[in-house]
Amino acid sequence: MSDLQPALPRIRNARTRAIIARETFWQITLPLIVILLLVVGLMVFVALSAAGVFIPTPTRSLADVSLMFLILLAAGAALVLLAVLVALCVAAWYGLRELPYLFKRVQDFVWLVAMNAKTATRQVDSRVVEVHLSAAALRSIGQSFRDLFRRERMF
Repeated sequence: MSDLQPALPRIRNARTRAIIARETFWQITLPLIVILLLVVGLMVFVALSAAGVFIPTPTRSLADVSLMFLILLAAGAALVLLAVLVALCVAAWYGLRELPYLFKRVQDFVWLVAMNAKTATRQVDSRVVEVHLSAAALRSIGQSFRDLFRRERMF
């Protein structure tokens, strides 16, 4: 017999899932598409400008080789940034898929801890209150006896 608990079913709220899908599109996918289009357009513009399509200027071969090396350096840095961006997108996608279930488990655990703490503090509080009530009752009885014997009778 196995002592392992059966895995809990991963139930997703359909309304929450639709909201997350919509917000993912507007906050992640659409900005990435716009930025990608801008970068590609800028790359085409730089390449066509270097080829002399917009403004024909005479260039020397050394300038062309220097430009190729500068483009290579910029492309290497852009490739590193692109890899980081892709990794962040994959992490966000994975997080959006896995974290709601894990956060729900954490929320249930914290609720259980809070209820146990509430039960324990209620027990301690009831004991302390009982002691204070008993002490107050004894003081009240003692005060009643003192008042009983101290009173002067007015007849």
